[in-house]
Amino acid sequence: MARIKNATFVGNPPSDVDVDAPTWARVLKNAIGDLALVYDKITGLNGEAELMTHDGTRGRGARLGIPWINQTFAGRDDRHGQWGIDLGYTNAEDAGSPKDACTSKDTIIFGVPVFIPPGETDMNIVITGTGLDVWPWRVQLLLESTGAELFSSEMTFSRHPSGLFDQLTLSTNDNGTGGASSGKLCLLLIFADTAHRQLSSGTTPSSQVRAFSLFAGPNRQRRGSSMPLRASSDEYSITAGAPFAWRDFDATLIANRSPVHSYLTGGTSRNLNALIEYITGWPVGGNASYQLADSGVVNPATSEFLAHSLSTFATEPEVAWPVMAQAFGAAMLDGNLVVEATPPTQGMLDWYALMPIATAVSRHAAWRLEMPDFVTASSKLKACTLAISDSHAQGALWSTSFDFGIPAATSAQPFATVGASKLMTAKHSAIPFTADAINEDVDLRLQKSAAKVSVDEIAIMGTCFYFEP
Repeated sequence: MARIKNATFVGNPPSDVDVDAPTWARVLKNAIGDLALVYDKITGLNGEAELMTHDGTRGRGARLGIPWINQTFAGRDDRHGQWGIDLGYTNAEDAGSPKDACTSKDTIIFGVPVFIPPGETDMNIVITGTGLDVWPWRVQLLLESTGAELFSSEMTFSRHPSGLFDQLTLSTNDNGTGGASSGKLCLLLIFADTAHRQLSSGTTPSSQVRAFSLFAGPNRQRRGSSMPLRASSDEYSITAGAPFAWRDFDATLIANRSPVHSYLTGGTSRNLNALIEYITGWPVGGNASYQLADSGVVNPATSEFLAHSLSTFATEPEVAWPVMAQAFGAAMLDGNLVVEATPPTQGMLDWYALMPIATAVSRHAAWRLEMPDFVTASSKLKACTLAISDSHAQGALWSTSFDFGIPAATSAQPFATVGASKLMTAKHSAIPFTADAINEDVDLRLQKSAAKVSVDEIAIMGTCFYFEP
């Protein structure tokens, strides 16, 4: 069978579809070929390479605009009656004192792995809080695989229009990373130079620095749109609740000077009807007997609509999907921990990176995550945990594992050095999860294969989960 399919979208010239134009076989052939092209793109059938993966490239669908980090610090500080997290204190009288002569003492306030979906080259970072203008801030984006710097910039301070809080905002465009971050696992580090705000003994701090939220995501307000589809009415397509029966046409049916048979017009109408329903996820027409429908038993695991879940077609394109990313606490760039002192000097007061104590397997963080309806048999779910250590030899003896409530937890993965820095990451792939459900008690577990040498030999800074087909 010489299946009718256009290599690219063809359409028809106005002269062929004018009200008074004759009905040419080529008009119907072009429509059939275009429909077949769209069908293959969204189902992955018939060897089509340009699938609808939503990476923003030509023919692959608009980008989805999913946030990469969307963390809120909602805990109330009972000591001071304020919301958010304490990032430290400053004293206006000491503002003019010289900085310490150690630039490596910059404090990483937020350090977290972040998966940037394919096609995303712009970035928008927003931190909200109070007193954020008292320190110089800097953001740095590193490639996790090599530690190479993709972007570095000072962050600018502004007052939110409401007047209720401060806001630090940084936006980049494609020139920010040159596209090198697209589809990559990266490390987002946000620094504050707190070393020059040391207070003399007995001095009372005059201002408090607090953070309320951290956001990072695509730097666009409008993701793209399309013209609305006009729903056809009562066009026969399928048996209700069954996968739509696509009809392919042989090129011999569109031979020169051959009549236009109702098999072609009716079949094309049926294909169009089913294709619109499959893409939009909504029945068209008024006759339920001829509409696509989800199963009433398991929904949407047996969805007949385009859900990127491989439930209808085994070749349906899967999509990259950042699930969540969370920063745990602050640490120092040289690998040492931030310590509290009285009176407070440099560093954080209640925002410390996690410090594992027990060397046996122990839980250090837990979440309840609602997972999308993606494939579990060959799971594309991945995770990365960021740590920092001034002793790579000791850091490499620590490892992470995850438990998504599935009987078999992931195997332990050791930390490895990122480039020539003090940073280390532990990565997991093919993590078992329960699709289309809230996964209870998702645990981050830490363990060490040897005795602990020092309290501050490793600090756990952040974790992210993401789907990468």
